[in-house]
Amino acid sequence: MAFSTAALRQRANMLATARTFFSARGVVEVDTPMLTRCAPVDVHIDLVTATYNGNERCYLQSSPEYAMKRLLVDGAGDIYQLSHVFRDGESGALHNPEFTLVEWYRVGWSFQDMIDETVDFVRLFVGDFGVEQISYRDALKRYVGLDYVRASDEQLRSCARDLGASDVSGSRDDLLNYILALAVEPKLGQESICVLSHYPATQAALARKTQIDDEEVAERFEVYVRGVELAN
Repeated sequence: MAFSTAALRQRANMLATARTFFSARGVVEVDTPMLTRCAPVDVHIDLVTATYNGNERCYLQSSPEYAMKRLLVDGAGDIYQLSHVFRDGESGALHNPEFTLVEWYRVGWSFQDMIDETVDFVRLFVGDFGVEQISYRDALKRYVGLDYVRASDEQLRSCARDLGASDVSGSRDDLLNYILALAVEPKLGQESICVLSHYPATQAALARKTQIDDEEVAERFEVYVRGVELAN
């Protein structure tokens, strides 16, 4: 496989920059196992399996999240990890089954604090762009003209059909994911770093839920630059 020495140096510099960022902020680097006996519960991530001792199944980590949260429970404090992670079925122009991910946790920080620090981290690599923060609900209103909270299932199916979906038999979240991916995400972060926040409560994963006006939402955010999701 051909490689570029310039790319190797650039990657090394980026890793050093990331470590300097966290070290200066008092966040401790940790290293958790890549193999685990327990599969994570994220329904949207397909795992890469392995075996040991002949036939005992284990999994290559899709994220160091669970292992790092065990460290948090044990009192590790603010921690981060630069880790190789593995996700099956994610191969394409923007995805590779194995990639390097940085994950970090701050004890006692607010949702907005984490957004601000994530933007600071992203700026290290994309430049000192401005930032726009928009809620999931407002983004769908802006780019699709749809208030998903008040929309019926049939309205969501109709919207998905209009965007080219051949199968609209999925759940509301399946339809919303399709609409978001096709009609919203490509438009985010074109002029600035975009923070898409406050996802539907049904998409909370392990995030805290809160009430905003007439909607229960998840304190979850993603960061986009030029239509590409860089952080979740």
